Amino acid sequence: MKFKMKELEQFVHDHIQQKIDNNELYLTGISMTGDVNAFKREFEIYQNALLEGIVNGIIMCDGEIEGIETD
Repeated sequence: MKFKMKELEQFVHDHIQQKIDNNELYLTGISMTGDVNAFKREFEIYQNALLEGIVNGIIMCDGEIEGIETD
């Protein structure tokens, strides 16, 4: 199966939005102390780590991602 980065990015967005909608964002380990800068930094780290994990998982299972060469 071949995935597109836009599809994976949308999946990550939808996943995070679901966490927000269900008041579960704190379960991600993102700081909820009110420090906006810490929140933004940790949110971006979580978002990037989630996307990277999904990409690595797809590649490890011999899947393909459009625009990413693994050879």
